[in-house]
Amino acid sequence: AEEEVDDELMAIFIESASGYRDKLKAALSNTNWTEVRAVAHSVKGSAASFGFPALSKQAEQVQFSLDEVQIDKASTLAGELLAEIGKLLP
Repeated sequence: AEEEVDDELMAIFIESASGYRDKLKAALSNTNWTEVRAVAHSVKGSAASFGFPALSKQAEQVQFSLDEVQIDKASTLAGELLAEIGKLLP
């Protein structure tokens, strides 16, 4: 029964990840760093809850770089985060 729950949780995470990807892509194309940070924050919490510590850490790095106003770094990291989220999606 545990595996079924995992599958359900995974489906929920994948669904939210798909939304994050779309939001992140739009925010990046509009260079809306406030939104990029907000999405990264959501991904950080969600990924941690669903057992994706590496993804969570990656999202956290996007947040940190924006907090430090390192826009070039943030842009690169957000692009990598986008790619990682993409790998999870069917």
